[in-house]
Amino acid sequence: TFTGNQDSPVMYYVTFKGLDPRLKVFVENSVMTVKGTSLNDPNINVEGSATHTTYDGFMAEDKVFNDQIRALYPGYDSAEEADDQAAIDSLDMEYNRIDSMRADFIKAYISENSNTVIGPYVLVSNAYRFELEEFEAYYDEFSEVALASDYSVEIADKIEALTNSSIGHEAPLFTMN
Repeated sequence: TFTGNQDSPVMYYVTFKGLDPRLKVFVENSVMTVKGTSLNDPNINVEGSATHTTYDGFMAEDKVFNDQIRALYPGYDSAEEADDQAAIDSLDMEYNRIDSMRADFIKAYISENSNTVIGPYVLVSNAYRFELEEFEAYYDEFSEVALASDYSVEIADKIEALTNSSIGHEAPLFTMN
C-alpha cells in the first residue's frame, strides 16, 4: 500500500527487491489498484488512473510498430550470416519505412494528447526524434494541464539547451581542469 499526493500525474517505476522487471505506472491523486500475478505478467492491470489508461493505449498502438521491427531481426541475422548485402539493404528499407510510420504515429499522438500529461511525456520519451522547432511547436500546443507537468519543465529545459547551442549563438564559457 502506498499513500501520498502528486501535483500532476507522474510515471513511476515500481520494483520489488530481488526481482528484475519493473512496472511502469502513472501515479496520480486517485485510489489506484494494480493487479497481476507477477511483474512478468503481460496482463497486469492498473485501475484508477485515467492517465495510465491513456498511456496503456499509446503503448498498445506503439507495440504494433515494435513487433514489426522485431520481426525483421531474424532476416538481418540470416542476411549477415550469408553476407547478403542486397537483403540487408532491403531490410534496412523496410525498417526505415516502419520507423517512419512509427514517427508519424508518435507525432500525431503528442498533438492529440496536448491537453494531458501524456503529450509531454511521450515527447520527452522520444526526444531523440525531434529538432528545436518541433519541440517549440509542441510546447506551444500544450494546454495548462500539460504545461503543469514535470515533463513540460523538461521540455522547456531542452528548448533552452537547444536554443543556446544552436548555430549562430555564442558558445558558453567554460574552463578545463
